[in-house]
Amino acid sequence: NIQKTSSLYIYFLLHSFRWLKDDGIAGWLISSEFTATNYGKEVRDFLSTRTTILRIHHFKPEELQFDGVRTASTVIILRNSPPPKRH
Repeated sequence: NIQKTSSLYIYFLLHSFRWLKDDGIAGWLISSEFTATNYGKEVRDFLSTRTTILRIHHFKPEELQFDGVRTASTVIILRNSPPPKRH
């Protein structure tokens, strides 16, 4: 259950896995809000149990990636497969 206060990119991120092949790799440059918000718990749970996270890079909040956008960014690279047991 995604909370109504969620940002729209959350829906796109979660639904995109329907189109990604098994073991396919996805890369996202997205807002880092999901890492520190209540609505982000659903995303964090999904990513940690249904995907293999290959790399996460959080940009410093003062290192804005886009002109006119005042939000911290995160790059996440993951595989569309459940994580290995000791991941």
